[in-house]
Amino acid sequence: MRSRTAIAIVGALLSLAVAGGAGPTDLSDTATAGEGDDTTSGGADDTTDQTTAGIEVYRGGFRGKRTGGCRYDRYNSFAYADVVAAGTANAEFTSRGIRYSSYLVTCPNKTPFVRFFPDPPPRNLANLAIARLEASHLPNPEVAMAPSPDKGIVTLGAWFWTTTPFSTTDNRYSVTAAVPELGIWATTTAAPATLTYYPGDGHDPVTCTGPGEPWLPKYGDEAASECMYTYVNSSDVAPNGEFFEAALEITWRVSWTSSTGAGGQLADIRTITRFNHTVRELQAVIISGSDS
Repeated sequence: MRSRTAIAIVGALLSLAVAGGAGPTDLSDTATAGEGDDTTSGGADDTTDQTTAGIEVYRGGFRGKRTGGCRYDRYNSFAYADVVAAGTANAEFTSRGIRYSSYLVTCPNKTPFVRFFPDPPPRNLANLAIARLEASHLPNPEVAMAPSPDKGIVTLGAWFWTTTPFSTTDNRYSVTAAVPELGIWATTTAAPATLTYYPGDGHDPVTCTGPGEPWLPKYGDEAASECMYTYVNSSDVAPNGEFFEAALEITWRVSWTSSTGAGGQLADIRTITRFNHTVRELQAVIISGSDS
């Protein structure tokens, strides 16, 4: 016969594992980060950490395992197995696509207790990081041109570039999703790769590697750039009769790494800025005069 005392003890442990005695399927709405958390939940922006169902999502690389001096062991005691067999609880469960596992938490000067932690495959964490990366961390390109978009000239090559940082050596464009107590994490990183100019006049776009080179007065009108487009018609021929609907786009190469060593390349992400480009014909002025 199963010991009532053992069941009572395990029942008490389970009540500590879920907030307010709620069943395991309620945990998807409960933040389960450990004591002493310094993160806050909030909107998806560049500076705010988010904690949802025990998974932290933040800008940058993995910040390290955070145990608070406690030890976390998968919980597989015989008494707990009895409860599982009786159908009272599950050692593992999945809620809203997130897998949870039970752990025995042992902290200094505290009674050990059982707690459920999210235990997803790293690829699932990478998906969370990708979503945050796409939603808030990748900037649209800042447009820079010479001549400026309101002063384009037919047959004069227009240089284009962006002042948006094309950093590939830091965590400026990285997002990590992690369960810090268990040291499980995945980091996605977007590296700006190419810049594409869409002229809006019906001709093919121009793509160049990197952010483009800023034009300087010393280059004059004859110098060429990899990031350059030459209009052959004025914007009078545009459907609106005034300007071409141009755009500048950054293509980001996205990769991911994880605590298990799994990782690889992901689909590219593109960010775009649309703007009006006015192009005019240079008018020659002939001044006639009489001989004296």
